[in-house]
Amino acid sequence: MMNQLTRHAVLTLSALALFSVGCSSIPLKSPFGGKPTTSLGESTLPPQDAAKVCVSTAKQLHERGDLAQAAAMLERGRALAPKGYDYSRHLASLYSDLDAAKAETEYQASLAQSPSDADLWNDYGYFQYRQNRFADAEKSYARALELDPQHEKANMNLAVNLVSQNRLPEAFTRFENSVGPAAAHQNIGVLLAKQGRRDEARVAFGNALQITPNSRSLQLF
Repeated sequence: MMNQLTRHAVLTLSALALFSVGCSSIPLKSPFGGKPTTSLGESTLPPQDAAKVCVSTAKQLHERGDLAQAAAMLERGRALAPKGYDYSRHLASLYSDLDAAKAETEYQASLAQSPSDADLWNDYGYFQYRQNRFADAEKSYARALELDPQHEKANMNLAVNLVSQNRLPEAFTRFENSVGPAAAHQNIGVLLAKQGRRDEARVAFGNALQITPNSRSLQLF
């Protein structure tokens, strides 16, 4: 049985093998400049096929947490075959943790292509929320819910966003519609505690306890 070090080495070598026969060594002009390599011998992949290798490699890198490398692979794939994959959507997700300005650009491009995608509007709202752009996030979540009124994630995310804006009654109503009154009070309590508003959090937990007095998790507060 392989130990952890050996397994990690195998994973690393596997990734290198992908690069040696895949996207980064395809003998085509690269968006990163430099001379094309010829590690594939005399064979040359068409741009569409080369881009597919880039996308496949990027997905594996993303799963491993190598976000910058994954983004580089997607950028290369997009340069080879711009219409072969939803590059903007994937890059928006990656750049959300790497470069906010680039993420914004990719989200805008993706939304221009798929303006009626509720999931995409929810993702964009969460990105905006993480940037403390609460008013913008609210609009994006509202758009997601307009497109899909049953979008549970957008509804919950909007409730969290409303707490960040100190609009607690509105947040409570949204939580209550999704998880019931006791859990709604508890959710607000957790979010207030994270903001350091511990006295208000205790009140929220107390409200939840009045509804579910036997809740052990609430009694801890």
